[in-house]
Amino acid sequence: MSDNKIPLRDTFDFSKDIENLSLSSTYILGLEQLMLYFITTLDSSLDVKAMFEKFQNYISGELKLEDSPFTTDEANLYTIFSLQQLLKAQAYKQGLEVKVEATVDESLVKELLEATTAGDMEKVNEINQRMVDHVNSQLS
Repeated sequence: MSDNKIPLRDTFDFSKDIENLSLSSTYILGLEQLMLYFITTLDSSLDVKAMFEKFQNYISGELKLEDSPFTTDEANLYTIFSLQQLLKAQAYKQGLEVKVEATVDESLVKELLEATTAGDMEKVNEINQRMVDHVNSQLS
């Protein structure tokens, strides 16, 4: 065995909750963008809809992870998704939501889903910008 030792970094007590945390609500959008990016990097053969259905079954208690553990991709996506949902729930609880009186064309949403599924981030960003422009035109 080598005489060169590399120190390990500290870990945490994962059975405990982090308390008294204050975050900007912009993390909700950031996590959404991160989730979309992660989805676009997944193997195209993976069924993202089935992943979210599995998450819902886990959250509702219908699924035990001992019986059907998350794959690495599912676990990573669930981490992003659940953290975003936690932040959204707290934002609603604190009255931080802002009502938006606007619509988005269904065809743009379909294009966005297709680009996301295809993993085409350039197209995703372009469609997102078109959606933002469309919404902004309704709000001004």
